[in-house]
Amino acid sequence: MTSVISREHLIAYLSAAFGALAALLAAVGLYGVMAYAMSRRTGEIGIRMALGARPSDIRWLALSESLRLIGAGVIVGVARRWLPVPWCRDCFSASRGPIHGYSAWRL
Repeated sequence: MTSVISREHLIAYLSAAFGALAALLAAVGLYGVMAYAMSRRTGEIGIRMALGARPSDIRWLALSESLRLIGAGVIVGVARRWLPVPWCRDCFSASRGPIHGYSAWRL
């Protein structure tokens, strides 16, 4: 019984580690995209500041662009979660191969 529990703990820790790694890679990727987008707009930012834009306006310009990207990702992720692909549901059904008697769709 102890080996089963320790195996499940190992799987839980590995899942958490891979999840954290995925979140880190997503954050680094988003940072890279935003850094590239802002570097492409340095001329525009300079013109805006020369015409009297406040630093807070420039920060809001960058922040609004990143929030749009994050919002689009959240919308796609939530839609993907609530609208599963039918063939994927068959992959996790209890009739095909339950994991300890539980279906992934019922958890």
